[in-house]
Amino acid sequence: MGFNLWVPRLVPKGCVMNLPMANENHMLRAVICDTKEADFRARALANLQFSWIISSILIFAGIICLKLARRY
Repeated sequence: MGFNLWVPRLVPKGCVMNLPMANENHMLRAVICDTKEADFRARALANLQFSWIISSILIFAGIICLKLARRY
């Protein structure tokens, strides 16, 4: 989940991945956005990805339940 924020090629426009130096004590690989619009875009993409993952899990679980209900 959140692959578009952790894979450098998929980071949204206007955002960069913070790659800290060895001496710095920052969050590792945190995504930092330059503008509010880029921040909103990054959050929206993460929310969409989360929604798609939840939807696919629910559909998969529903199909499994229906197949088990037919069998027993």
